[in-house]
Amino acid sequence: MLSEAVTEPASALRTGALSTYGATPQATEVLRFIRAYWGEHGNAPSYAQIADHLRLKSKSGIHRMLVQLVERGHIRWMPGRARCIELAERQSFTLPVDVGGRLCADAQLVGVSPEEHLRNAVIAYLGGAT
Repeated sequence: MLSEAVTEPASALRTGALSTYGATPQATEVLRFIRAYWGEHGNAPSYAQIADHLRLKSKSGIHRMLVQLVERGHIRWMPGRARCIELAERQSFTLPVDVGGRLCADAQLVGVSPEEHLRNAVIAYLGGAT
């Protein structure tokens, strides 16, 4: 499965609200359907099954939502291949308020966003591995 760097805003990091940040309501529903379908069938749904679930006639809308979910790190997907959607494993976590506040303050001192500051700290902790 896929591990992605945290790209949500600091407020989402502090509250633990990472599950569908940045996705439209329809894309969030697609993600819920994919998760449920995987749980029940052990494989990914087809475009047609996703379209049926959303009551859409066009597969291009499904494609657009899948691209959105890939860009936001919720799924991994290989275009042009049948049933090739994989769920991205994302750890949901909450930073203690004092850590989240310190992260934001330190990021301001360094002149970077809190997300970039956290990413850099994790990379440094892992010894420069990306």
